Amino acid sequence: MGLLLSIVVPVYNIQDYITCCLDSCLNQDLPPTDYEIIAVDDGSTDHSAEIIHQYMDKYPNLRYVYQENQGLSGARNTGIVHAQGEYIWFVDGDDQIRNNCLHELSVLSSKNNCDILTFDFSTNGDPGYHAAVNFADSVISGLDFINYYKCTISAWRHLYKRNFLLSKGLVFTKGLLHEDGEFNLRAFSLANRVLYHPHAYYYYDTTRSGSITHGKYNARMDSMIQIVVLIDTFFHQQNIPLEYSSVFSLILFKNCLLPAFRMLGHPGVSFYSIQNNYKLIRRTVWDVHGYNQWKCILLFPSTIFCVFLKTAYCIYSLAKRIKA
Repeated sequence: MGLLLSIVVPVYNIQDYITCCLDSCLNQDLPPTDYEIIAVDDGSTDHSAEIIHQYMDKYPNLRYVYQENQGLSGARNTGIVHAQGEYIWFVDGDDQIRNNCLHELSVLSSKNNCDILTFDFSTNGDPGYHAAVNFADSVISGLDFINYYKCTISAWRHLYKRNFLLSKGLVFTKGLLHEDGEFNLRAFSLANRVLYHPHAYYYYDTTRSGSITHGKYNARMDSMIQIVVLIDTFFHQQNIPLEYSSVFSLILFKNCLLPAFRMLGHPGVSFYSIQNNYKLIRRTVWDVHGYNQWKCILLFPSTIFCVFLKTAYCIYSLAKRIKA
């Protein structure tokens, strides 16, 4: 019998976090002979590699792969190449997973023959995020999942069948921020069997200042515009029904415009820059799609949107001060 699971951990200058991540991946209820941890060192210049090698002396199911810096997408793609497990879990090296969860996840994914198994997460010690859906623990298609759930962004929220990824040629696109969203829209669009299990197995750290969530606003906007074009091309190549394209609007709104709202006051982020980027997104989307589904959000007049954003920001700031 082969390995049940491969945990792929991209590593880049995270010496202060990798110990907790590895401990969580090793403190599990699967025998070491049933799963592997692949640490992909993406050209780290700190002591991350030394820490990993210290662990390798004690844990034979931990493997180390070094490569010149290619970014998060390149590190994950290398993990896919080296993985031998039936399923793959992408775990960021500055996050953690729940102790003693691998047996349950392996049983769920194998028993239901999932192309993708998806689950919930918690951030910084909170009790966990759970979606209000009526298809929990039921196998549905990937297209129905993204249409009903409308949240497929983070790769660490899912277990992917390795043969599914290989047979569909699914890899992460290099050079993007938020590459998870582009990858998952393709993956879910091609998946026939997706199961959502409403329990938190992943602990996501939002506090690290060097993480992508704290990245530059304009770079994030540029990536989201690229994702619009890439996914539109993919949907047309796969002849995916037009009705499913409405998920784009929510993804852009949640992952472009709402982050802009949260980043107001950061260097280089002003209402003027948000308005200009919003116009660019709106024009790009209309040129590429022309879908009616976009009108409610992306064809809304830019000035009115920014007034709404400013009002919402003031209310949000006031509420935070009152709560404090």
